[in-house]
Amino acid sequence: MFAAVEEGPEHPDISDVLRYLENSPVMLRALQEFISAMQQHEDMLLTRLTEAEGRLAAYEGRNAQQNMEEGRDEEEMEEGPAPQEPEFNIEEAEWAPLPESDDEEEEWLAEAEWAPLPDDSEERPEVPVAPMEMSGVDEPEEAIREIVLRSRTITIPVPVTHATMAVAVPE
Repeated sequence: MFAAVEEGPEHPDISDVLRYLENSPVMLRALQEFISAMQQHEDMLLTRLTEAEGRLAAYEGRNAQQNMEEGRDEEEMEEGPAPQEPEFNIEEAEWAPLPESDDEEEEWLAEAEWAPLPDDSEERPEVPVAPMEMSGVDEPEEAIREIVLRSRTITIPVPVTHATMAVAVPE
């Protein structure tokens, strides 16, 4: 191989390689098969690229058309600002009448029981807890958490890890 490089120009091209490989037909056939496979692969990639560019142009055309339609719809609808809820009047709450008699107190308490109390997880007192042992079985659980937004309640399922408490057995 070094002899061919010495005889030919400083930088041999593919024709020099092919002439050299004529003495080795197995290597020549392997090179020809490799080049043929690479050409087929390149043609396939170029075809796929052309198809993808066509699909992309179609999607961009659809998106542009939808955006123009949405723009027209927004111009037609033009909503004003959303109505705000009235603010809470602190003075009115401070001067709210308290029950004067025992009968009124019972009614007042019954009315107070109708309203659900807020669930504040931050104000829970700290209680010593027994060490926990995790069970060997991983069972995904879902806890439901609610987010209250002024006029809507959104319920979101949240995955929870399953943990069981280990109880110490008296000896």
